[in-house]
Amino acid sequence: KPVLFLNLLVLFLSLNNLQSWFLEKRFIPSEFQLIDFTIPWYVLIAPMFYAFLVYYLEIDQKRFSFLKISIGIFCAELIARSAAIYLVNTGVWPQVFLDNYNNIEDFITLLYSLFLFYKAVQLVFGEGPLLSPIANFDDLRWLKWFFYLGAGVFVLWIMSIVFNVTGLVQKPYSYYPLRLGSSILIYWVGYQAFFRYVVLKDRISLRKEIRKKSSSERIGKSG
Repeated sequence: KPVLFLNLLVLFLSLNNLQSWFLEKRFIPSEFQLIDFTIPWYVLIAPMFYAFLVYYLEIDQKRFSFLKISIGIFCAELIARSAAIYLVNTGVWPQVFLDNYNNIEDFITLLYSLFLFYKAVQLVFGEGPLLSPIANFDDLRWLKWFFYLGAGVFVLWIMSIVFNVTGLVQKPYSYYPLRLGSSILIYWVGYQAFFRYVVLKDRISLRKEIRKKSSSERIGKSG
């Protein structure tokens, strides 16, 4: 499960950036009604990381993973955006409403992601190592570095929202720093996390073999 959620984290990060590039290049004709339709992949990025942590630390029986809530928010934003696009395209609401909706959705998703980021910080820097049975096999320093990079991405995300609301920088340029930061995060997670997970499993297997050998030797001596 840790590998599954790690794969999903990288997948949703990649899909979010790819979708932004796809729309920016206008591969969809401007007269097509779904030109403003985007799938909120970014809603699922922080939940996948939090779920990865819970299963990586093997404390899934002690901590809620927020997966069902996150999927619910994802579906709600998908439906809300579809409704907003329909109302704008039918002339019920003006086009400016869609821009306002984008900012509102961005802000709500940011707040939820920051909440999960805070919960994840509590796990790694607080009680997580005390509750985790793998704390003796991994010093978790690589996870702490992830939080430093993740915090930088959140700062870029907040800057993008400020630029959009105030109009200091126009879209899509307001999102360029965020996309660059998230792309760096993809490569870092792809290498560091998978490498560390393999090392962790090797350490656990080695410890088990050592215990088995020690136990066999004790039994042999007592016999």
